[in-house]
Amino acid sequence: MQIEDQHMQTNVVNIQAHGWNNPDLTILTGGQRAAPIFPQELLGEFWTEWCDSVSSSANAPFDYAGGCLLTLAGTLIGNNRAVTVGAWSEPSVLWTALIGNPSSGKSPVMDPFVAQVERFETLTGRTIRLDDASAAAAGQVAADAPRGLMLFNDELSGWWSRFAQLGGEQFWLKAFGARPHTVNRAGKDPLHVSRLAISVLGGAQPDTIRAFTAGANNRGFASRWLYIYPEPRRGFRLTKAVDHALAEQSLDRLARLGDGVETVSCPLSQDAQALVEPWVGAKRDAAADQEGIWAEWLGKQGGVAMRLALILEHLWWAADAPMAVPPPLEISARAYEAATRFIDSYAAPMAERAFAIAAMPKEDKLGAKLAKLIRAARCDSFNAREARRGTHGSAGELSEAPAMKIACEALEVAGLIRHVGVRADGKAGRAPAIFEVNPRLLA
Repeated sequence: MQIEDQHMQTNVVNIQAHGWNNPDLTILTGGQRAAPIFPQELLGEFWTEWCDSVSSSANAPFDYAGGCLLTLAGTLIGNNRAVTVGAWSEPSVLWTALIGNPSSGKSPVMDPFVAQVERFETLTGRTIRLDDASAAAAGQVAADAPRGLMLFNDELSGWWSRFAQLGGEQFWLKAFGARPHTVNRAGKDPLHVSRLAISVLGGAQPDTIRAFTAGANNRGFASRWLYIYPEPRRGFRLTKAVDHALAEQSLDRLARLGDGVETVSCPLSQDAQALVEPWVGAKRDAAADQEGIWAEWLGKQGGVAMRLALILEHLWWAADAPMAVPPPLEISARAYEAATRFIDSYAAPMAERAFAIAAMPKEDKLGAKLAKLIRAARCDSFNAREARRGTHGSAGELSEAPAMKIACEALEVAGLIRHVGVRADGKAGRAPAIFEVNPRLLA
């Protein structure tokens, strides 16, 4: 999968002139690709039904629940298992960003998964959830949590902005790779963490993704995320309370894999190993032909495929295997193929969709905001000055005259509005900013 050339080469989406009868509707999305469909069948029937119940109860897309499940499962597997092939080893750590506007249902979907972590902590007396994202505080907690940790964050933007503070960059790179870490303490003996493993699950608004992937805070971190940016779920439905009992029994099997002190190696099966070289080689070749964040993201997918295969193998076992059946001793070709299919058909298109936000120029961004404001108000004409004052709904940053001017110009070039204002007195001078709306925008 490749991001279109204008995104990759110039990071600019050029607005092309369109006539009134052929408007450019792509400005509504900044030209980004449509959201792919989450491959539910890869989770298995049991987990698909549970995730569907969780997402439906929150009136949110299935994708959010699926991403939460994969991240939670990786956390519960933790340092008890690692997938290996030859000298290559990967943990079950995932960093997952649920992207959407404030009303998209990200937090309500995460709530049941947070509740599962809190339930495990109560039952076992072990710390799993990490609340303080500073490197110093997280290192102290990790020293007493050999199984690994999970950081929940309703809004990731604040954490992303502090990556570089207090040595945080190296700490979080280690946390993603489950590498050794030493916590130095003033006046006390240092603490040694043999495998610093911290999964991350949080929400992000589209605007923060733009700042994160394109800004100074990236520094390689943006390439390590599973981006989940689905279309919002429309409408609202009252649903029954979700019964979590069977899911909790299955998740408990993952939580009981061990205490994290000893990491059991789960090698790829011989059949799975035969799939590694051609698939990873193709990803690395593709990365070599690209630039920037997309090349970085592609280059990480060999390791991500191993992690997802480890997680999927154990999710299937936890839900479907009889209780007397021990956990997997190796990772099957079925699991590895499912992981690569998940990346090719879903994770990569989602990453393209997320990175397109960063490539979206200011005029397209403001034009899209104005277009959505017009569509929501269902108005066939509008006065830009009145729109700035909130006549047609909350204008946000469009309340500033320069921003509204840029937005109007962008929609005019796209053929979605046209200026029709004239002075009432017929005299020369600045005409009022009154615009007719193309019916195609309201369709």
